[in-house]
Amino acid sequence: MEKIDKSDKNGTDAQNISELYRVALAHFFDMHTMETLKKDVFKDLNETYENVFFRELKSFINKKGRLSEKKRIQIASFLGFKYEEFIALGRKLADLEKEDMSPEHKGSEALSLNLSTVKTFQEIQRRHHLSDRDIAKCLNMDLMEYMFRQRGLIPFSFDEISLIFEIIGKKSPDSGDSQTEGI
Repeated sequence: MEKIDKSDKNGTDAQNISELYRVALAHFFDMHTMETLKKDVFKDLNETYENVFFRELKSFINKKGRLSEKKRIQIASFLGFKYEEFIALGRKLADLEKEDMSPEHKGSEALSLNLSTVKTFQEIQRRHHLSDRDIAKCLNMDLMEYMFRQRGLIPFSFDEISLIFEIIGKKSPDSGDSQTEGI
């Protein structure tokens, strides 16, 4: 039986976690213009955590530098995620990329459609008094994945959009029927 070097195994796990984090952070950067990131997001981040530098984040995203786990935790927290959630987002994005279904970049028609879908789902939830968990259950996905989609980080599929309208008794978003069935 071959003995596995524990440090090598842990190093590989740490690299995988770092890579998943990088995928999620790169996606977050892609969703914003560089001007918006520097002026709005990073300025506030730097005021909260003075030890995080913009060039360091760009270097990390471009695979030319590293970020300590402490800084990754701070950044995830600042962006409104638990560290584990940000890693899970990276894993989901990597899986979507493998399936050639990766989210579109900023300014694309698909991203605009997804943002409209998010607003529509929020309105459906409000009108029918449904929780995020209710919608996630209807879509047969876990709550965390639904939250990623609701924040516009991962696009909804047309099948998911169609399913929600079917479940609430609508045939299309323009239908006047507001009858709730099956939820």
